[in-house]
Amino acid sequence: MTTPEFLVPYLTFVRENLPVFRAAVERPGAMGTEGNLARLLEHVVDPVLERFSIPERDRRYYALYHLSGINAVVSEWVGRGCADDVRHVADIISSCSLPREMRGK
Repeated sequence: MTTPEFLVPYLTFVRENLPVFRAAVERPGAMGTEGNLARLLEHVVDPVLERFSIPERDRRYYALYHLSGINAVVSEWVGRGCADDVRHVADIISSCSLPREMRGK
């Protein structure tokens, strides 16, 4: 989920749709992001954490921690008009999210 293979297409989409994402960053309640987060946790993040043997009772904590960090980086990038290269931002997120030995696998 936090590998460049996942992040580069996502960040490219964000950059190509910058006005929409800028509005989402400025007014998250108006964009319905709360419901989207719940679906993302249930359908995407939870199965990934299960594969990494994270106990079910702890998964939401792990997920919220990582998603909050990713959201903070993407929000900052959007606020700067997506000026930095997509790959550079993906590498930052990956380096913050994955242990060094897991990067690039």
